[in-house]
Amino acid sequence: VLGGLAIVALVLLVPVTINAYNTNQLVDSPLKAFAGFMEMQAENNPGDTPPRLLLSNQATYRQVYPHLNDTFDLQLTDGPSREFPEAPSTTDLIRGQSLVWILPTGVQNQALANTVAQRGTQLAAYNFDGIGTASLYSFEANPRPFIPLARFIGGVELLGYQANVDDGVNVTLYWRATSPQNQNLTVFTQVLNDAGELVSSHDSIPNSGKSPVTEWPVGAVQVDTHHIEIPSDLAPGDYTLVIGLYNDTNERIRG
Repeated sequence: VLGGLAIVALVLLVPVTINAYNTNQLVDSPLKAFAGFMEMQAENNPGDTPPRLLLSNQATYRQVYPHLNDTFDLQLTDGPSREFPEAPSTTDLIRGQSLVWILPTGVQNQALANTVAQRGTQLAAYNFDGIGTASLYSFEANPRPFIPLARFIGGVELLGYQANVDDGVNVTLYWRATSPQNQNLTVFTQVLNDAGELVSSHDSIPNSGKSPVTEWPVGAVQVDTHHIEIPSDLAPGDYTLVIGLYNDTNERIRG
């Protein structure tokens, strides 16, 4: 029904790539949330080859492999515990790379983190409860800053999104609180036509009320899904998706 979508966060307008992605799979476990977020990063990867993700623990590698093997170049580099003397070292695995993701876990987590930090510049770090912290490093001389999609007053960041259209518009949002939140916030998602008129909307406490912002651990990535019903008689065309926050007094949160 919808010929195209765009997303507005604060005053930011960017195109949306429509993905055939089941957003409901991201709700129930930290692993699925992590996988969804990392797939979003892979979609935005500037290179022609899959981005590289280094892991330092075999158990974590086995966890993420089924979810990310198609979109990432997964490499296990846990040093002496592998007992494979010919296995590539962390230094070997970052050589020639411009960007590398790392997920240090297990007993070799510090060895991986230290080796990469000594040679590269950290652009971003994202904590996932129950999984660990995924960090992006650049090995270029003057790397571009890696910034969230939007920053809201009060210490809430919109890190990114995924969207697809079937019987409506399914939106998965990735948030993070940079400071403790002391007021309840509601997320609004709206579809507008090319005249700026409201077509349909969905408002809710994050994750259908299950994850209020006042309970967000500082720094941890939060997944928030919305389904916007679309009128059956809606004409094909280009539409805009607007995303934002408001408090209990219906005041929109500015950025």
